[in-house]
Amino acid sequence: MAHHDLDDALSSLAFFRKYAVHLDAASFPVLTANRRGKKTTDREILLFGDSHSWGQGSPDYDGESWYSVHQPFPYNKGYFSRLKQYFERKLSLYPLSVIPFLSNEVERKSGLFRQTDFAIASTPAAKGFYAPFAHRDQATAHLGYLAEEQKFGSAMAVITPESGLDGTLSAECSIRMLSAARKIYIALVVGRHGAKLICDLQMPYYYSKPSGYPKVYRISDGRHIELTAPEAEIIDTSAVQIDTYTPTDPQEQVYCIDYGQKQQGTLAIKYAGADERTMLLFIGNELLADKPALLCRGIVFDANSVRNFAMGGHTTGQWLGDGTLSFHGESYPHIDEILSYVPFTPTLAVIQAPIVNEYLQQTPLDKFRLHLEAVVDKLSRHLNTDNVRQTDVLVFTTPGDQTIDFLGAASAEIRYADYYEAAKKFCLDRRYGFINFHQFFTDAVNMGYIDHELLFDDSIHPSPYVNEFIAKGLQNAIDLLW
Repeated sequence: MAHHDLDDALSSLAFFRKYAVHLDAASFPVLTANRRGKKTTDREILLFGDSHSWGQGSPDYDGESWYSVHQPFPYNKGYFSRLKQYFERKLSLYPLSVIPFLSNEVERKSGLFRQTDFAIASTPAAKGFYAPFAHRDQATAHLGYLAEEQKFGSAMAVITPESGLDGTLSAECSIRMLSAARKIYIALVVGRHGAKLICDLQMPYYYSKPSGYPKVYRISDGRHIELTAPEAEIIDTSAVQIDTYTPTDPQEQVYCIDYGQKQQGTLAIKYAGADERTMLLFIGNELLADKPALLCRGIVFDANSVRNFAMGGHTTGQWLGDGTLSFHGESYPHIDEILSYVPFTPTLAVIQAPIVNEYLQQTPLDKFRLHLEAVVDKLSRHLNTDNVRQTDVLVFTTPGDQTIDFLGAASAEIRYADYYEAAKKFCLDRRYGFINFHQFFTDAVNMGYIDHELLFDDSIHPSPYVNEFIAKGLQNAIDLLW
């Protein structure tokens, strides 16, 4: 570690000592267990806030309109965008998924690989892996690309054999992995049409193959249900076979192949014959496959995700759908809708307390605390049947109103200071992490370290400097905890 890096680390610890509470292992039991248990998969990191967390006022921001008030511009450079990029680097998150299946990194070896649109056949047991096509809701209008990112949609690959010159039937393709991953999630449509699938991951010799792996699971409501023959069979330390025949109408299933440790190589997808009961596949009067077929929605590696669900002009009550109107439309249960697109219990929620909107709405302080509690409880209880806290929480503040804080404007009855204190007390009482960036910037102005004009993009949105400072502060907190 270079000398200036040590200085920076000591400065960040000094900053947290004065302006943060509960940045310790006991307050982040999920992150601590993940770190010590070497967990590298199934980590959903959710970011919440208001228009501050859109990136409004961040470096090079040019947004004059929006597709959705719940969707930040994908190119913004706000503190949550910086934090997402940091997570992706720090945790070596797999860069992309193979959706639809016939993407550039898939090389056909033999057989027929036809792409088509095929309506979601049934309500998926692994609902959070699917895009709005499966949910039949309006999430695309509400959440934009965030409801579709890394999700299975209506696109599908039909994989069937073709006769060779020697009379054999085969179908095979290969996928060159772009990074190391431990788990492969593959979405298949099973039914009377279904053939057998072999997934064979060929790795260089220096990759370890842990004893007892691979294992195969079917995903249902956030749970991994381990499979045995005849539905799934382990062929060797690199290959598994899954039988997609069932004596039912077509059903959506997500399977997980767990190799026990991160691997990187070439994944072969092979057609491996069919049950003698397998039938042709008709959709209505249309023949989709004239022989047993594998129907594949795509592949997700490791199921790690970082998404920013900032909601401009909303209070915490309006995140929940409390019936009040936000500054951008009607009330509805945003958190419930978001969780429909989360396949596992969230690992971490990073929440920018939307103090400006609470102040403008003059939310009673007891309601503000109750709404915060309801938000984090919903997150932790999502797909969590153990009734034990499963989601860690980090709350932080941003600068409020320049005219009130620094230019002498009159305050409403419930002051900004009251909301900041309520957010801090909530975290103290519930033992959640809390960083008071607002207090730091206020102290910096009062001590003459910075011109308050440099803290604001307009009277209530943070400047580029504030975005960069908060981004670094959040990154330092993650380095400390994870």
